[in-house]
Amino acid sequence: GSRGIAVGFPVGLHLAFDAKACRLAELWRGDFVNASGSWAGRGGSTLGGQGESLWTPPSALFELPEHVEPEFLGYSLDAGGVPSFIYRLGALTVEDRMEPRIGSEPGLLRELTLSALPEGVVLHCAGNGAVLVDVQASGASLSPVAGQAGVYRLTATEAAAALAAPIVIRLELSL
Repeated sequence: GSRGIAVGFPVGLHLAFDAKACRLAELWRGDFVNASGSWAGRGGSTLGGQGESLWTPPSALFELPEHVEPEFLGYSLDAGGVPSFIYRLGALTVEDRMEPRIGSEPGLLRELTLSALPEGVVLHCAGNGAVLVDVQASGASLSPVAGQAGVYRLTATEAAAALAAPIVIRLELSL
């Protein structure tokens, strides 16, 4: 999209983040991007990954009880250059760190830090060809949604709610 952020990693797996919808848009393997359409002629061409698409994530990572427009707040890079995208969904502020992994099967390590956890939030962390290898939460309980692989209801623990402590969710996906 017009507000997409492409991130290249030296391991040859790359991702695109949609800053308008505040979501991971695509994960691919191979060449990074061909930006010539944006620079040649009148520009305006859509960029895309130049390799094999490995995963198109669900249209929304979080499902909230009422519709809210996402607000992109920016991003930061850690010492290794791995990005964390920061955005707001109503009262929920999310820091979303994503790092591809390689090995026998490509995958994605993802760490979500939530400012607070309103009631009724559902997490869509896999699907569309991605398999959830592991999910862990600090400050929240995860309850699988029946009949939906990789989908969980989130509930803040009493201690996290009382302390207004951030909630951290770690995901490992195999693609």
